[in-house]
Amino acid sequence: MARYFFNFVDNNGAAADLVGRDLPDDEVAKSEARKLAADLGTDHAIRGSIPAEAWIEVIDQAQRPVARLPVARAIKEPNRIT
Repeated sequence: MARYFFNFVDNNGAAADLVGRDLPDDEVAKSEARKLAADLGTDHAIRGSIPAEAWIEVIDQAQRPVARLPVARAIKEPNRIT
């Protein structure tokens, strides 16, 4: 298992995930990022403000970038991640 961190980033800065999660591999981490981005996006949509320039950044325990998923895209395309 490796530790992955899920940071929220927008035009105002970043909210770093200081705890992270132990997951088996990058693909599972990407799946978790999709769920997190969709939850955040849905929460913002309910309030009427989807942050156009917000994303979830996934990094591993070596600080290697694993994925970056725009929150707005997670609502429109829940299975797509970059």
